[in-house]
Formats: sequence, C-alpha cells, structure tokens
Amino acid sequence: MANVTTENSIANYLEVTGANPSAKEYDPANAAKYVEYKKLTEELRTFDRLRPYKGSDTFTAMTELGHADAPPTFVFELGNHERPLEEVQPGFPAAIAKGEQPSIAPTASSSGRRTALAAWIASPRNPLTARVFVNRVWNQYFGRGIVTTLSDFGKAGRKPTHPELLDYLADRFVSQGWSVKALHREILLSSVYRQSSAHREDVRRADPGNTLLAVFPGLRLDAEQIRDSLLAASGELNGDVGGPSVTPPVPKGLNAGQLWLVSPDRADHTRRSRYIFTRRSVAYPLLQSFDMASPQQAHSRRDVTTSPLQALTLYNDAQVFGWSRVLAGRVVRDAGADDAARIDRLYQILFARAPDEIERSTLREFVDRQERIIQDANGPRTALALPAGVAAADERQQPRQAAFVDAVHAPDARPYGHRPAWPRQDKAGAARSCRS
Repeated sequence: MANVTTENSIANYLEVTGANPSAKEYDPANAAKYVEYKKLTEELRTFDRLRPYKGSDTFTAMTELGHADAPPTFVFELGNHERPLEEVQPGFPAAIAKGEQPSIAPTASSSGRRTALAAWIASPRNPLTARVFVNRVWNQYFGRGIVTTLSDFGKAGRKPTHPELLDYLADRFVSQGWSVKALHREILLSSVYRQSSAHREDVRRADPGNTLLAVFPGLRLDAEQIRDSLLAASGELNGDVGGPSVTPPVPKGLNAGQLWLVSPDRADHTRRSRYIFTRRSVAYPLLQSFDMASPQQAHSRRDVTTSPLQALTLYNDAQVFGWSRVLAGRVVRDAGADDAARIDRLYQILFARAPDEIERSTLREFVDRQERIIQDANGPRTALALPAGVAAADERQQPRQAAFVDAVHAPDARPYGHRPAWPRQDKAGAARSCRS
C-alpha cells in the first residue's frame, strides 16, 4: 500500500485485496474499505451532471510581472544556471536584423521588451514576417507554398519556386497596411487561381509535378470542410458563431467515458467543425480519419492522405448515414416523387450543377437495382432506412424510398473512368466530392 499513489491504483488495490475472499491476496481488513469505496464512488457519480459539458469561453496568456525593470540575463557556463558568466542585453537575431537594435521604452507596468519585439516582427524592415505570412496563405489556396518548407526559410529549407512572386506579394502586403483581406483578394483574382484544373498533356510532359502551376492543382478538402459539407448538404449545419467548444456524439465503440461527455443540447451536435472540442487523448474520430491537425505535436502543415479507412468511415459511420437520410428527405421534399427530378435536385445540392446523361442513367439503374435487392432481402416487417423528415410512404413504395437513401449515401454513381478524386477542391476552390 505504500506504493499506491493514484485513485485508480487505490481502486485496483482494494478490489484485489478486499473483494474476493478466495483470492490469494485477500486481506480481511480491506473488505470493509472496499465496500465503503464502492459506496462513495456511487455517491460521487450523482454529481457528474453538475460538471460543465462545454469548454471555456475565455483563454489564458502569459504577461510580464508588471514592473518597469527586468532581471539581468546571463550566459551560463555549460548551461548551468548556478554558474553565470557575462551579462547579455536584449537583441534581435543578428542573421536577419542587419545590425538593428531594439528601441526599448519601459512604462510604469512593463519593461517594454515585448512591445519592442512585436514592433520589430511587424516592421516593414523585417524581411521575414511578410514573406512567411503570404507564403502560408498561398499554401492554403494551392496546397503548396511558394516555399514548400513553410516553417523553414533558412538554409535547410527549400528555395522558392517563384521568388519574384513571393517578393511581390510580401511587398504589396506591407504597402497595403498588412491587410489580410487585400492579400486574399489579390490571390483570388489572379489568373493562376482562376484557371482550370482540367488535365493537360503538354503540362504533364513539361512539368509532371505541376510545380509551376500551369493548371490549378486538385486538392482534397480538409477534415473540417468534409464534415461541414456533409452537414450543409443535408441542411443540418448550425451556423451559429462564437461560444465555447462543443462535444458532438462519437461512435459507441470509442468507449471514451467521462473523457467525452456529449453535449446535451442537440443543436450543438451540428455546429461547425471548428467548434468541436479538441482533447489530446480522445480525437473526434470523423475528423481524425481525414487528417485533422494533431494536438499531440507541433507542425507547420497537415498531412494529406488517402486511405481505405476514410472510405470505410464514410460508408459505415452511423452519423454520416443519418445525414444521408436527412439529405434524402430534403431532396424528396424539394423534388417530389419523380425520380428524374430527385436526381437533378440531388446534383444541384451536391455539385451546383445538373447531372449529365451518363450520371443520370447510371444513378437510375442503381436505384432500380437496389430496390430489387431490398425487396428480396427484407420481409414485410423489416424496418427500412427511409428519408428523414417526410411523411411515411405507402408500404409498397418504401423499398424505392430506401433505395434512394442508399443512392444518396453511395459514392458518385458515374463510371470509374469519369470519377474525379474524392473529396477534393476543384477549380477556383469550388467544393466537389464524390460522396453524397
């Protein structure tokens, strides 16, 4: 017992030594303690409902102690803080500051050092800040920065593919008052952003990696964009802005217990993905499958992978299937009972266009075939997954309704040769996915 230090170890110790009289480790003195421990544990559980289920709407930050003077800083011999050598003064990195020294102006409540550093970081004379920022914005739009090593502009990093463009954007960014909106507008109105992403054989031969951006690169949507697009297509997306984090439902097999208490307000379950609480030990599974930013490590950019787990998640996740039923209900309400009108409306919602003849006929064939499968596999009393939010159809029509739900939940029904990579961001940033 002397080595027992945590609540879990106490619980395990009392259970092993006090719960089973026939056990070799049984100690009669711990039997009553084990009973008492179980009783207290049950009493504590009655207070679980009082715990806050939302994250904080405030944040903490480090500040100075609030004094005009600052303690001296020394170089230590071999890093030993007990053996100080010469005193050093505040300064900027010599490699990029070109001899510039900080102008420190203490106030009654601050040494002024942090203000001097912030002013230099955002100074037009600093050659690095503007370039790093515009490079990250460029990376967000094109999937690759002008300098591909986003966090390393030094000798170990990659050279810019378009150095003049990087200088131009950085100079414009500073001269326009560090306006982020103006920077976005400049990139979005450029010809390189507005060009087609259609394959060009001459570009493939001349520049197989599309390093020079002769065509717009196809991009997979981020994890949050994928979930939000599913919610938006179904009409379920909650667009409320601000507030603390939320914890939507997770698969039962996750067994997160008290580490993931689902928000009791159902409106929180469909909040935009940026508001989902991030816990290091329990990642939200749907986002994790599509390479959400890992809270376990610092990184300059996300991994972008394509794996079988992603397809299986979209196929098998109960929540995704529920959103598909809601989307099917939305289509039925908008388009009525006509199959052609339903397919047209489905494509309008998902792709902002009408289906072509190949897509329309293939999807009709899928619904016909799926209806026969459902009729053969299900008895008259079997519950079918029908479109949500619409009046129950006649029993004879229910297999057709369920087949349409499966069509909504299935991948794009076009032949494989016509199918784009999924999910992706196509020309001019338009969201495009082969998932319904």
